[in-house]
Amino acid sequence: MRRGEGRWPVRRTVAMFGIGLAIAFVAGVSKFQVQAASGGFTLQTLDSCRQTLGGSQFEIKGGSVDEVVTTPASPLHSVGSGNCPLQRGDCSSTSDGCVQVAPLPFPASYTLHETATPPANSGNPQGYAPCNAGSACQSQTASVSIDATGNVTATTTNVDPDGTVVVSPNGGTFNGSSSDPIVFHDFGLGSGSCDGDHDADDHLTGTPSTHCAYPEAAEASACQPYPWSCSVGGPPPPPPTTHYALSNPGSQTAGGAFNETITVLDSNNHQVTSYSGSQSLSWSGPSRSPNGTAAQFPANPVAFSKGSATVSLTLFDAQSTSLTVSDGTVSASSAPFSVGPAAARTFSLANPGSRQAGQSFAERVTAYDPYGNVATTYSGRPSLSGPHNSPNGTAPAYSSNPLSFAKGSATATITLFDAERTALNVSDGSVSGTSGTFAVGAGTLHALNVGLPSQAVSASSVTATVSTVDSWGNLVTGYTATVKLASSDSVSNSLKSYPHSVKLSAGQTSFSITFYTPGQQTLTASGSGLRGTGATTVA
Repeated sequence: MRRGEGRWPVRRTVAMFGIGLAIAFVAGVSKFQVQAASGGFTLQTLDSCRQTLGGSQFEIKGGSVDEVVTTPASPLHSVGSGNCPLQRGDCSSTSDGCVQVAPLPFPASYTLHETATPPANSGNPQGYAPCNAGSACQSQTASVSIDATGNVTATTTNVDPDGTVVVSPNGGTFNGSSSDPIVFHDFGLGSGSCDGDHDADDHLTGTPSTHCAYPEAAEASACQPYPWSCSVGGPPPPPPTTHYALSNPGSQTAGGAFNETITVLDSNNHQVTSYSGSQSLSWSGPSRSPNGTAAQFPANPVAFSKGSATVSLTLFDAQSTSLTVSDGTVSASSAPFSVGPAAARTFSLANPGSRQAGQSFAERVTAYDPYGNVATTYSGRPSLSGPHNSPNGTAPAYSSNPLSFAKGSATATITLFDAERTALNVSDGSVSGTSGTFAVGAGTLHALNVGLPSQAVSASSVTATVSTVDSWGNLVTGYTATVKLASSDSVSNSLKSYPHSVKLSAGQTSFSITFYTPGQQTLTASGSGLRGTGATTVA
């Protein structure tokens, strides 16, 4: 740790100092500081020239505190303005590289365990390894005590590559203050072994630096020999990541977001808790919905912590499906699960096409959700409407109205009686639908219809009509025969005040007639076995 310990680190250090509640960790010279701060706990990672390094991860335990904190990953860059804790010396401040975490109470004692060092970069192509003993240790832990006034004392415990446990300092503690941080060290791995490039593998300590001065800077910058073996390799490799595991989402609803947990497992199906960082993932499995809405998968990159990541997904196709995730090398699939439709938003009715008055037909009504799935859970009671009563007042006939739905659909038998262009509409007040316009033609020829005004004036002519109609009073246009006429008014007959026969065109004709005798008078038309009578009151 401090000069005179006899064992010297390389390239990266951790420093603790100060009073109270905030922690900053810095890599490369790395500082880990404890100081009073409103808002609590800060973690910061820098190299020996105060360039930010992300990816350092620490587990902090003590009392009710159990935190895993990772410094944010960011590209190497020169310092600038910022609010990170280390803002002294020629490198006056940093623009990023620190993260705020939960408050750290004191007085209290804490254990700081370094679970991940920054990833490799151009300065350290093989990355960093935790150690205070000048080699790639198996582990590094600091025991930190903060008294009621915020003073800090600490010891470190390192497990060497051969398993030797080294506690520093020997028989005492390191003491820290806001002006003199306690410095813990990490080991910068060079490219090659004893290759004379003045990196860590050549028994040197740190990167020479004269312009980033702050307390303990010389400790991280002074290059000096240290007796360790070049045969010692890097840190023990993490358990191999062989596959992901996906939790089973259970039953879901189209359009509803849900969480999915991705777990990183080794070959023994144990969670790889050392696996952290961001991954670019691809997803497959669920289909587009019937109206073409694609599944919403998590945006990349996905952040992993301690061997797992939780993400949000939204699916839109009602189906039985499974999820598959891959990073290009490692993949996993979930167990099958079901996605049900969302609530009904619209009804769909087929256009019945041309129909004839009095002829029954079946009409199927289906409820759909916003994504084109059949809303199989719909249980409303919508009503049919649209077609009118026939000329003689006969109303449309429905086998059931309102409709009864089962598994998202209902079928009704419908009989219409008015010859018209119309449409079928269905609605429950909030969900609706329409069939579109279709034609209803007249039924078969049933009778002659004679039309007279309800009242007539004696010796004044009125207009009469004769037409061929079906059973519901709709005009049947295909009849062109000649029909005979006969009036109940003998005076009209003798004076021949109307034609005694007329020829129908397209099923109808009109003509003048004069009535003379007061009271109710009738006019009767007959022909081809058909007959009809109309009446008027003569005054």
